[in-house]
Amino acid sequence: MRRKAAAKVASAAVTHTQLAVEDELGWLFRAQPTEDYGIDAHAEVVDGEDVRGRLLALQIKGGVSWFGEPCPGGWWFRPADKHVQYWTNHSLPVVVVLYHPETGRCHWQLVSQKTLVATSAGGWKLRVPAVNVLGATARATLQKAAEGAADVPRTRSPGSKRLPARRRAIVLGGLAAAASAAVPTTLILSRDRPSRTAGPVIITECRIFTEDGVVNTVAFNPHDGILASGTEKGIVRLRDCTTGHQVGVIDTKAQVASITFSPDGKTLAIGGGTDNEPMVRLWDIASGHVTILRGQEKRVSSVAFSRDGRFLASGSPWDLVKVWDVASGRLYSFFSADTPVYSVAFSHDGTALALGGGHRHDGTAQLRTLHAGTELDVVPGHAGTVESVTFSPDGKVLACGSEDHTIRLWDLVSHHAAILTGHGGVVWSVAFNPHGTTLASGSTDTMVRLWDVTTRTPIAIFQGHPFGVESVAFSPDGKRLASGSDSSIRIWPVP
Repeated sequence: MRRKAAAKVASAAVTHTQLAVEDELGWLFRAQPTEDYGIDAHAEVVDGEDVRGRLLALQIKGGVSWFGEPCPGGWWFRPADKHVQYWTNHSLPVVVVLYHPETGRCHWQLVSQKTLVATSAGGWKLRVPAVNVLGATARATLQKAAEGAADVPRTRSPGSKRLPARRRAIVLGGLAAAASAAVPTTLILSRDRPSRTAGPVIITECRIFTEDGVVNTVAFNPHDGILASGTEKGIVRLRDCTTGHQVGVIDTKAQVASITFSPDGKTLAIGGGTDNEPMVRLWDIASGHVTILRGQEKRVSSVAFSRDGRFLASGSPWDLVKVWDVASGRLYSFFSADTPVYSVAFSHDGTALALGGGHRHDGTAQLRTLHAGTELDVVPGHAGTVESVTFSPDGKVLACGSEDHTIRLWDLVSHHAAILTGHGGVVWSVAFNPHGTTLASGSTDTMVRLWDVTTRTPIAIFQGHPFGVESVAFSPDGKRLASGSDSSIRIWPVP
């Protein structure tokens, strides 16, 4: 599993804006994790202990590229015509927020007839002043703008009291997740009062393990439940989730993109590295010995064992797929997938590989033979790259998570696909529980979702990660779910 730089910055932009709104302004922040029509979030004014019912609509952009056109005292931001039309007709005052990843600052500007400048080419530009840093100094100006929208319908009475900070965080997080769900959502404020009568439950309680660096991948040992994790800084760690104790660690000195246990739980495969120094290694858990598998020319995005443990496959963004004989360490086969490969998985009988990949706006999931790479089938329909593929335990269904924010469950017998929607970002990781009845998914929208595979409906939403979720994995008994993101691993109870 890879982490896209652009998606990471976009996620960080929303998170830093939220922190500025909540911590510096002391207001309420609600992300809008639906299709982007020009508004990414809303900020609601809080005056002392009163929730005022006055809101601002926020368009959030992140990345150094948005600061590429300097002007006196700031930068020019050039919005699309459709966004300008949308903003100027919006019922709320609109604020453009630009997040700079190197400074960590969010700069802002109100959208109005005074601030929009028509260009000679028929477009628009907006000057974002460098001094307009989203924080306490912006409160008076932004509150005045929000209060000035007197004709905006109020969602609360002016005297509504603000919730205590701890409970407010839980409720706001739940509402943010609920906004992206297709059905009504129940919030769990305490684990002793769960309810699922109104739809998927929101779960915020979890156990957290921290790492020094982004956690790109997690996996449970299928035999003893030991949790493995791999980070962008090259650390692969083994933990006992019950005690929290570390039971093993190695420093690969290279970015770890993917890890997976052999079916017997004795070996951990590690994939990653760079284009100049690709990495595929086998870590013998008992002895600590590490075997280097040679033959991969470019960095590795994904590794997977066959069900009998005989073969290990690796995929690369440079179209390359390699298969090794694990016992001998020799290359068994290799072929080009004719498209970038970001995820690999073995079929139930071990004779074929599922490959997730493709190009932006044209995602592809393929089935190819193990030996020659002959194409057997293609999963159509994705409008973005396929980031993750996994087979159900019975081998009858292939799940694909995509850049287009959807998950497709491809029935290998009927060749029909069920589409799961609800995520507000790229779906980076998908995983079946041991019984194949539940699917977990992790996304750049920071949410982890559980789906009922039979009814194709959401069961639960796990909320707490501040950044996109890179990887998800079920424990061998299916009672716990691990998710990796930012510099943390979270262990969730499965309802």
